[in-house]
Amino acid sequence: MLNKLAHIALHKGPSVLRYPIQHVPFALQKKPIDAILNRFLKEAIDDGDLEFLEQRWLCIQVSDLDFGIDISVVNNVIVSRASNAHTTADVTFTGNSKDLLILATRYEDPDALFFQRRLQINGNTELGLGIKNVIDGLDWEKLPAFVLKSLEVGTQLLQRSEQYQQSLTSQTLNETQQSSR
Repeated sequence: MLNKLAHIALHKGPSVLRYPIQHVPFALQKKPIDAILNRFLKEAIDDGDLEFLEQRWLCIQVSDLDFGIDISVVNNVIVSRASNAHTTADVTFTGNSKDLLILATRYEDPDALFFQRRLQINGNTELGLGIKNVIDGLDWEKLPAFVLKSLEVGTQLLQRSEQYQQSLTSQTLNETQQSSR
């Protein structure tokens, strides 16, 4: 039962989240986003690992939420802005919320997500690969506790949803085998 609920949450969640995400002004979203990113990426900024992003923009598009955010480094500080038709990014990462959750939780190999075209990089691919490499090397334990807990819950949802999907597949296979006898 919990596996079925997790499966439903992962598949119906984006439609529930889409409305509030689209209707909360970005000005209210910006401050906590910038604070979390600067705290989480402080070591990478201090070590110069993000110099290549200085005055260049990464866009992250969450396709099933119709949400986009642009991120850059300006004077060694991460800044964000709403992504829209009036902004231009140097590189864009696009994926649905489930695949971006998989990337964030490291539930699957990030390279597999790109090779399977579940996550896409458009624009300056060299810049995109640099960003992906920085992401791969980050210490996720430095995220704020509530973000870590959210990622932990996300991983559990992914695991339970996968178990539910496997049980449905097994059930269908068994029914097919029985009907062919």
